[in-house]
Amino acid sequence: MKIKENIYLFFISFFISIIIWYGITLSNLSKEERWEKKVPIRIEIPNKLVLKNLSPKEIKIYGKGYKPKEEEIYAFILIEKTREGHYKVNISKEIIKAPSNCEIYKIEPQQVDIELENKVAKEVPFVLPAELLLKYKISIEPRYAKISGGESILKNIREFKVPAFQIPDKIPSNILLPISSPQKDIELISPSIVEIKIEGQKK
Repeated sequence: MKIKENIYLFFISFFISIIIWYGITLSNLSKEERWEKKVPIRIEIPNKLVLKNLSPKEIKIYGKGYKPKEEEIYAFILIEKTREGHYKVNISKEIIKAPSNCEIYKIEPQQVDIELENKVAKEVPFVLPAELLLKYKISIEPRYAKISGGESILKNIREFKVPAFQIPDKIPSNILLPISSPQKDIELISPSIVEIKIEGQKK
């Protein structure tokens, strides 16, 4: 009888030990799999509009399983609005681009504020570096740059400054100088190259 009781107690103890071990293992595994990450928001909008403001500029994602690298996860918002204004956009799992082997269970915040404004274009004169204008007889062709961007930004743009460049040893001379946008929220439509004519030094 005593032997049977010992066997019975042994199996109970063994069974309880397995349950405890399984619970601890599952808990540790669950903790190891969970992660949180701040990710950027990428937005695609109609060509006639520009993004004026986005708040917040990134969201926090909670997930488990594989923890994606920086370039592997982001939120993608496709804007189909055709008018400028303020909009609230819901953030759901459906717009999160991430590897299939990671599971997302929480997103903060679940809504972002987006402000759109009309995209406009204008022509502004090129302005050569002042130190070169003081020393050389110099001109530029074409004389104007065509730029585009948000209405609120372009209204304050009066000129397009040409970056400093090296004067050649041989004068008179012509220089073909590549031109790029002075800031990321302004698009340079044309030209991509200007011709700078250096006739000689001023007396």
